[in-house]
Amino acid sequence: MKSLLSGLLLGCGAVLAAGEVFRCEFSPAELKKWSMPPEAACMREGGFNFVRFTVPEAKKSGQNLMTIPFDIAACRGRTLRVSCRIRADKVSVPPQAFNGVKLMVSFRGTTPEWMNLARVWGSFDWREESFS
Repeated sequence: MKSLLSGLLLGCGAVLAAGEVFRCEFSPAELKKWSMPPEAACMREGGFNFVRFTVPEAKKSGQNLMTIPFDIAACRGRTLRVSCRIRADKVSVPPQAFNGVKLMVSFRGTTPEWMNLARVWGSFDWREESFS
């Protein structure tokens, strides 16, 4: 299997000015709450848990994601900062800017909304990525 896309996540969280409202360290117990595809594997390195995605050529144009429900009601009317530590190895440039590696929050107000990282590709060591 050719590894076309490999992205890794190490810890993610959501923070309001008043404090942290969600955190995941990707422990085996926490990952039981997530919906994960077969392309996602729980890993441990350097004392940290993370999730590695390895997407084969046959699935490169599909959705390869993990999700967890999150009650965003506590964030209403406030600024939410979402962050994660990520590294990548040979992640291809997606066909459109909104495709590819991302950390996303989706929610429904009067219409569906999405907030996410974008333009994450290439190869790089662990770095923090965030959006508000």
